[in-house]
Amino acid sequence: MTPLLGRSLLLAALTAAAPASSPRGVVQHRGDEARTARFHLAPIQGTPRQIWTAALPAEYLGTPLVAGGRLVSGGSDGTLYVLDARTGDTVWTATGFEAMENGTVIAGDVVLAAGMSRVVRALALADGTERWAFQATAFVFAPPAVIDGVAYVATYERLYALAVADGRMLWEAPTLGQMAFVSAPACTKDLVVVAAGTRLLAFDRASGAERWRIDAPQQFWNVCVDRSLAYVGNSDGSFRAYALEDGSERWRFRSAWPGSDDIWSAPALAEGVVYAGSRDGSLYALDSPTGARRWAFATGGDAVGDPVIANGALYLSDSNHALPPGVRRLYALDPGSGRELWRWETSGTILTNPAPDKKVLYVTLAGKIIALAD
Repeated sequence: MTPLLGRSLLLAALTAAAPASSPRGVVQHRGDEARTARFHLAPIQGTPRQIWTAALPAEYLGTPLVAGGRLVSGGSDGTLYVLDARTGDTVWTATGFEAMENGTVIAGDVVLAAGMSRVVRALALADGTERWAFQATAFVFAPPAVIDGVAYVATYERLYALAVADGRMLWEAPTLGQMAFVSAPACTKDLVVVAAGTRLLAFDRASGAERWRIDAPQQFWNVCVDRSLAYVGNSDGSFRAYALEDGSERWRFRSAWPGSDDIWSAPALAEGVVYAGSRDGSLYALDSPTGARRWAFATGGDAVGDPVIANGALYLSDSNHALPPGVRRLYALDPGSGRELWRWETSGTILTNPAPDKKVLYVTLAGKIIALAD
């Protein structure tokens, strides 16, 4: 990543409310708008085999989204790639985004995509035909969230609510106002929570009114939410939980990283446990109501990729964009105990969070998307 924003390239209320559930036909990064990274899919039981590899021109590729037999991934070359999910063959591409990472979401028959060009575009999933375009004031790397026909798009300057049907802006609200890492918006029925640089903010979903904010001395990272709390890491080495009702801090956990700039993975959340990886190379399983440590898993690498959960398995890597070429590992762990179930090794510069689908797991390396299966 470049400083702050670049981390994105190295590597997203008055009363508490339940997380919204993704409408039918909406495919979001990290599973849902709450960003819990929980997928209700059967896990891969043993060390997977590689069923296809797609070599693409982009040096970096975002975590794929899969819907209707299509696989969607943004590239650092400013191209949106849409592949056949069964074969890895390119179906269509769209250029002109300048650079992309995970600024995509699939909403029914369209994919919303954005990048450094600052333009959010709605493209037909079938053939890439442009339906509409919206000009933001800053570049968009964070994945939008889509609920009830509304797309919430976060930048370091503004949070936008856009009508998915026609791109019309319903409201906008200020976030930070200076270049910084921006998280994927995490949503409940009533709130949109987003981290922008050193600020964590909660907005009313309907009106865009700011409900509360937290200003910290150092950078916040990606956030996820449940019925009552927002969970987020901070560069001071702590992982924190804040009450959705008023933004009050409920607990704080500190990692073993000795430096002053700790990069936390996007958290995953399931069954009363929040999972987050630290720059110290460990994934931590924390009791979500209290922050008490349940277990930790040391990857042996220099980083921890964003974890995701399928029924009975937790997937994570020991890699992110910052690392030089070398051996990288993808792990499957038992979510309850942290016991290693299997590992898959490869050589590359990137292994971002894996994307599970039915009986397949997709991972991205430098210039490649790989499909893994039992």
